[in-house]
Amino acid sequence: MTNTERLSTSPALGTTLLEAILLLTLLGVLTAASIRGGALLRDRWAVVAARDALASVVREARGVAVGRGGATVTLATTPPEVVLTSSGEALRRIDLAREWGVALDLGGSMTRADLHFDAAGVGRMAARTVRVTLGGAEAVLVVSAYGRVRR
Repeated sequence: MTNTERLSTSPALGTTLLEAILLLTLLGVLTAASIRGGALLRDRWAVVAARDALASVVREARGVAVGRGGATVTLATTPPEVVLTSSGEALRRIDLAREWGVALDLGGSMTRADLHFDAAGVGRMAARTVRVTLGGAEAVLVVSAYGRVRR
């Protein structure tokens, strides 16, 4: 058998242009799907982290109120932040937009809400439902009238 005969009878090892185009198209579709799914997952993680930080400030406020004779948690939507104060002193401030890029919804057209805690650590008319949003993701935090946090 000559070299020419061997080359002509061996199976093709390359790919056709059509196969290459189909492969690139499939890779493009899969990449687009994973980017969209990744963005949704990132947004979900951000709203959950922001909600948990918000919940920790409310819980901290109850303890601070007992130790210092009262405390207030201020929630603001523009810019989205939470501030813990006691005796006129800001003890903790979290800029939710800078930390996680989220927005707060306090219900209706409210742009600010104050949650007051007395010296016993009990909320006074603190009932509030707070929605933390980013893109299509949302996490809800419910504060009872007495200041207990539920998710």
